[in-house]
Amino acid sequence: MNNVLRSKISIFLDYLVVLLLLVIAVGSLIYLSWNLLLQAFGTLGGTVLFTAFLTYLFNNIPHFQKISAYVLRAISWIKKAELASVRLTIEGNLNTSRDSINREAQGAMPYPVKVEWVRDESPESFVDKYRGEVVVRMRHHKYEPRNLAYATMESVSKGFLPTARIYIDGKVNKSLNFTMTKKILSELRKTEAIDYFLSEVVKPESDDAELRTHLTTLEKLDEGGVFTRLVVRELVELGRRLYPRYDEEARSDTQKLMQFLKKFTERKKGERNDLNFREKRIKIAIMLVAEREKFYVTGPEPYKQWAESIAEKGYDTLYVLAGGVMVGPARIVIKELEKSRRLETIKSETYVAKHEGELKENICGVFKVKPL
Repeated sequence: MNNVLRSKISIFLDYLVVLLLLVIAVGSLIYLSWNLLLQAFGTLGGTVLFTAFLTYLFNNIPHFQKISAYVLRAISWIKKAELASVRLTIEGNLNTSRDSINREAQGAMPYPVKVEWVRDESPESFVDKYRGEVVVRMRHHKYEPRNLAYATMESVSKGFLPTARIYIDGKVNKSLNFTMTKKILSELRKTEAIDYFLSEVVKPESDDAELRTHLTTLEKLDEGGVFTRLVVRELVELGRRLYPRYDEEARSDTQKLMQFLKKFTERKKGERNDLNFREKRIKIAIMLVAEREKFYVTGPEPYKQWAESIAEKGYDTLYVLAGGVMVGPARIVIKELEKSRRLETIKSETYVAKHEGELKENICGVFKVKPL
């Protein structure tokens, strides 16, 4: 199929979608006029309310933002429609990703994204706390992957970990931003936007050895599915506990946490590293359910005893991790730990991520240690 024919088919499908949506909309309005509007609203105020409701849906809910963008794309020959289509596509993608990230680490990105087209050479994005949203101000570019990459970077730099920022060192902060930006673009499967981001933003920073080390560590953690579920979650909790007061010890702890995580990602299979991190402001323990033969001999009892000792030593959070064939045994361990009077179950979830170099099912259980 040549490009001209493909283009004609695409245009035809766009107009067909618009026509179908208009038919559905008109039919819905007629139906609502007789069955809902006259009965529920009964006045002009009801129509206004209904219109406002639709406006809210198509401007704030990610799924409807994407539908709006698709409809507007069919009339993109109108400049304002083209800009609105690009804006809604970006907002829909970023807000969908935001919802996904918050499911893995609640509160990591608390504000939805709004895009504003401006003519400024260096527009400044910001968090509008009154409206509760990240306002990304940007110049429109003809290269759409650049628009998405820029909007993602800006939304992350302003809206990611908003209360934890003051407790994170500059280079650690930058590495977190880069990792989250790449994660969002990767999950959206926007290859061209990823390429733009890596070549135009990350590559110029590649001479910084410390930043490269942090990025390598966080990349490995993200491949294993624990960047958001462990690292980001701990930073969210740090911000919740301390914000807004300044705390130099917290900044020191986040630096040490990166060193600990580096060792965690570099451990060899079967290597028994100390998986506990205990400093002034961050106190976490990681339990790996990884020894199959041992588990089938001893069962969950040693894990229960170890968890109790962790509680006695004053740790704040316990993470239970396993992958591949050990997901089943880990579920048994997690069920047993849920019975402990010293532990509060925060969450337990399975997900697909790299384990021993291959994509496999993984599990992460999170427990809060109850104070005595």
